[in-house]
Amino acid sequence: MASELKVDKFTGVTTAGSISVTSGSTTTNLQQGLAKSWWHCQMYTPSLSSSFNTSGLTDNGTGDFNIALTNALDSSIRSSGACLSGSSINNRYIAFGGGTNTASSVNFLCKNDSATAQDEDCKGQLTGDLA
Repeated sequence: MASELKVDKFTGVTTAGSISVTSGSTTTNLQQGLAKSWWHCQMYTPSLSSSFNTSGLTDNGTGDFNIALTNALDSSIRSSGACLSGSSINNRYIAFGGGTNTASSVNFLCKNDSATAQDEDCKGQLTGDLA
């Protein structure tokens, strides 16, 4: 028989923001396992198409942009992931932290081999702890 649980808020017993999730013999922390920000942006005419906890996009020049966070992370050190698509250029990738990074703004460089390049489509996410 299937069950359904409807709640508006989860609170940890030991630590309010910490909830453990167990799958088999592996336990992970729900809060730390969530993406704290994600975005989808168009780079030819820099703009956010959709996002979560992302308040803006700053175009610093060809292939160089900053993502501003609505709610800052607790430090400027975090993990990120991003991808580019929409062009016939090979060997495209995102370089994290080419410019200044803070708890509320993260710099990325769109690359084609070793040169900075402008691409059509960028999707990315950040993980870490919120401030």
